[in-house]
Amino acid sequence: NNIDRSLIHWHPPNLNWYKLNFDGASKGNLGIAAGGGVIRDHKGSLVAAYA
Repeated sequence: NNIDRSLIHWHPPNLNWYKLNFDGASKGNLGIAAGGGVIRDHKGSLVAAYA
């Protein structure tokens, strides 16, 4: 059972900027859908989150 692994690294925004990371998924074309995201500052501190 081979599993490919890769490191994922978050890059912070420039000084005094914010970064929004978001994702979503749906079940079928007209099915149930959901999403969420986080906003972080240049230090990586959480500013806001939603789901």
